[in-house]
Amino acid sequence: MIDIAASVVALAALVAAVFVGTHSLPRRAFAVVAVAAVAAVLTGALGALVPGDPVAAALGEDAPEEARAALRHEMGLDVDVSWRPLRAGGRVLTGLWSQEHPLRSLRTRQPVVDLIAARAPATLALAGAGSGVGVVGGVALGVLAAWWRRRRVHVFVDALVALLSAVPRFVLGPALVLVFAIAWQLLPAGGVDEGPRSLLLPALTLGLPFAGVVARHVRAALHDALDAPFSRTAKSKGVAERTVLLRHGLPHAWLSVVHLSALQLGTLVGGAVVVEKVFSWPGVGMLLQDSLKKADLPVVQGVVVCAAVGIALAGLVADAVAVVVDPRLRRRS
Repeated sequence: MIDIAASVVALAALVAAVFVGTHSLPRRAFAVVAVAAVAAVLTGALGALVPGDPVAAALGEDAPEEARAALRHEMGLDVDVSWRPLRAGGRVLTGLWSQEHPLRSLRTRQPVVDLIAARAPATLALAGAGSGVGVVGGVALGVLAAWWRRRRVHVFVDALVALLSAVPRFVLGPALVLVFAIAWQLLPAGGVDEGPRSLLLPALTLGLPFAGVVARHVRAALHDALDAPFSRTAKSKGVAERTVLLRHGLPHAWLSVVHLSALQLGTLVGGAVVVEKVFSWPGVGMLLQDSLKKADLPVVQGVVVCAAVGIALAGLVADAVAVVVDPRLRRRS
């Protein structure tokens, strides 16, 4: 009954978040809590509705009935079908944070939180390095595209930006391996045995498509800033266009970069799953893929919930940074 009550509270939090709105940072923080709760309920409910018998898949057909009954109760599958989604969803919600009755892997019987915590540093390192490549590379390409907008070379920069924005990561990763690891033998093709050098190719694979998206937005923001009245006024006073671009235009583009980084975090998380597979990177994405292959539903549910919470928290942090960057937003927050 506690698990069912947790599910009901989570759904009520979602309804309350919708009616409360998101006009201030405290309200957005409340929405993050609602996202965490509802993600747990939905993933648990979907796991309860998956066809087949996960208990038999985990223990085998010859397992004792007592063991099968205990695991079925642990997974919330021992109640009526109509209540099963709420029961299983509440089990995910409470089991991720409970120390007495934690959500456990069907295969290893280890707490799911411990499994995720062991893989999280590798994924955070990859996501941080990929985001750095995306932001630094995207801003640099955007500035160059805006600076060379009236020169022939801007066609090459625009083509490079379009290519980076469109290339899939599952194509870009093997291509980088062929060039830098096999042909030139400069970097390792995968794994983590060579420390920071092992991170370079995965970070480039994750960050370069993001750099193309950032570059397009920075270029558009800088074009608007250069055509704005304050830029024309500065140019009429003899200020060099490069100074106007860097001192006046670039700060104008930072706000869109901050918001774009938050919006693209979900894409980065999805891309990290692919990148970790290509480069055998021992992160949460590899844990998710292995758990899907082995039908380890509690681990899959835990990873999805933690990813949803991380994305929601990143959006909240981006909103807070935007308030700091743009004083005009402080009145509305």
